[in-house]
Amino acid sequence: MNKTSTFTAFHGLEHIGTGSLQAVVTSIKEKRLDGPEQSVIVFDNETGRQFDIDLRGTVEEVLNRVRAERERPRRGRPKLGVECNELCLLPRHWEWLAAQPRSASATVRRLIEAARKAEAPEDERRKQIDAIGTFMWMMTGDLPGFEEASRSLYRAEWDELRRRISEWPADVRIHIEALLAEVEG
Repeated sequence: MNKTSTFTAFHGLEHIGTGSLQAVVTSIKEKRLDGPEQSVIVFDNETGRQFDIDLRGTVEEVLNRVRAERERPRRGRPKLGVECNELCLLPRHWEWLAAQPRSASATVRRLIEAARKAEAPEDERRKQIDAIGTFMWMMTGDLPGFEEASRSLYRAEWDELRRRISEWPADVRIHIEALLAEVEG
């Protein structure tokens, strides 16, 4: 979770709040939708994915749990922000890495940094479209016209997408429009 992350919460198809995680959790708490019987879903707007969160306790307790989860010790050099995960490569890739003057980890990090610097604006646009698609899949996969709307999204047919979602619940449609504005802008 980076510092500029924004989140959006829905209770069913009703929009609860959008903003920082603290603002969203506060909105959920104010509307008393934090009980286990409530069906609140929180989304990370950057990825469109559901953000799992334990809503028990006060806003501060919820945020402290999220921070603790993010800060729990991991393999690697956590103080430097280095985490160890598994990397699967073909034998020829391992051979190439072994022949490099630096360690495999250092070489892979350099390659990733070079690729990140070379990312074109269309890569960012693709990520934004994928985030909208992920959100739509989670929230509207059962709604009429979902498949056609999804196709319109990935074809960048914005007017057709708007036409396809025009009958969807207002809060969901408005959120899709807000995400779409970032892609078009």
